[in-house]
Amino acid sequence: MKRLSRNRDGQIAVVDVILFMTIMLIASAVVIGSNGSVGLEELEFRGLQQYTSDYASTVLAMELGGMEYLDSSGSAVLLGESGKSISQLLCDEEIILRADASCDFSTYNQRILDVARALLRSGLDCAISCDDILITSNELPIEHCASQVSIFPGETGENVTITVYVWVV
Repeated sequence: MKRLSRNRDGQIAVVDVILFMTIMLIASAVVIGSNGSVGLEELEFRGLQQYTSDYASTVLAMELGGMEYLDSSGSAVLLGESGKSISQLLCDEEIILRADASCDFSTYNQRILDVARALLRSGLDCAISCDDILITSNELPIEHCASQVSIFPGETGENVTITVYVWVV
């Protein structure tokens, strides 16, 4: 029987590969660790911000009918039986208040807020602002997410900015 000679070059190559992979593993761990990990709070905030953006789009596109407000003489003014989007209703309110600041939109705004709250996930609360009007039953907390849209109504020549705020209760 003939014996084959053992060549140690193959073993050295395997040891070199193992050593190289170990060094690369340590180096990649150092690089990943130095960048810092995204904390749970950061992920929750990003999720809430995305939710706020999606929620604002949904709420502002919802249609409500039979909305009315009280004019300066106290008479109820119906804005039509057919549905208008909440964004359009808020624009109408802003345009009317620019012309006559004595109109009362309290029940009008409460109905918008009730519909908006009905769409929220549990554990969250919201507020809606339209330029100088803030529609909420609570004080706006320091930590909240916001989604904003600016609308050019055309006839007034001034933009109307609507902001939807969402926060954890």
